[in-house]
Amino acid sequence: MATPYIPLAARFWAKVQKTAGCWLWMAGKDHDGYGQIKLSRRDAPKRINTHAHRIAWQLTYGPVPAGLLVCHHCDNPGCVRPDHLFLDTPHGNMRDRDTKRRHAHGVSHGMAKLDEADVRVIRAQAAGGVSQLVLAGQYGVGRRAINNIVRRKSWQHL
Repeated sequence: MATPYIPLAARFWAKVQKTAGCWLWMAGKDHDGYGQIKLSRRDAPKRINTHAHRIAWQLTYGPVPAGLLVCHHCDNPGCVRPDHLFLDTPHGNMRDRDTKRRHAHGVSHGMAKLDEADVRVIRAQAAGGVSQLVLAGQYGVGRRAINNIVRRKSWQHL
């Protein structure tokens, strides 16, 4: 016997824990903590997994215009509360991330070869006349990395 169809809205909101702050997605999540929901063929042209916060937006406000993302004011990837969500471009979303300092930088960046003490010494040595090429060899990084440190294009938080 076939399982009866449950409308998307009913299925969706049954998986949400509403608190005074964020409304938390209690079902499956991806590796970044964003809620995931599988849309059936009745809900979408084909069966797909999609982010729960996008569905919360669509159920509340309607379709997401092409080229826009559904972003979080609260910065909680598991939140599906509609008034915590807003639309933005990919560029605007990155600007929001940078403004809120939610990106990996400094030693928290997975590719960092230097630490904060190294950067301070590099800047002091460069100011004292040591060439960027010499510093690059000393620290095992490229000259461009040293140049970006000295010009404060990287490690801006120091």
